[in-house]
Amino acid sequence: MNRTVYLIGIDHKYQHNSVFYRKLPVGAIEAFEDYISTVCSKNGIEAIGEDFHQSDLKKDRKMSTTKKIAIKLKKCHKYCSLSDEEALKLGWQPTLSQRRGESADKFDERDWQNDKIREKGWVQNILALNKWPLLFICGSKHISSFSELLENSSIRVHIIHENWEHNE
Repeated sequence: MNRTVYLIGIDHKYQHNSVFYRKLPVGAIEAFEDYISTVCSKNGIEAIGEDFHQSDLKKDRKMSTTKKIAIKLKKCHKYCSLSDEEALKLGWQPTLSQRRGESADKFDERDWQNDKIREKGWVQNILALNKWPLLFICGSKHISSFSELLENSSIRVHIIHENWEHNE
């Protein structure tokens, strides 16, 4: 079986399109939808996964932009982020505070290592979905570490875009 993941890094504002983020320029969501559609078509994508959890949905939206795209394209979709309870089992800490005497750089590194724990859950969910090739949408800062984690799980990785942005 050819287990391949195509990665696109984004700012979560495109994924959420929520009032909780700064307002997107006119046409940004449509441009994102067109971009994802093109990537899926060119690469024979069977499923779309994303760095998102169902509990992240707020009152202003019922599904992520990415899920809407998957429905439109008739592709399998999976929210791959773990719930807080599931992440805790992997060692994730829900709130980190800077320790007394800890430098900001040390805290940032510790916070990043904690954040990377969630990436392990993404891999678990991708493997459980077992649809290939898969397009995965995640925050741009995860592209390097997540691609390495996928490769270490014997999954072939193609980085399509490290930080997709809408160009007005």
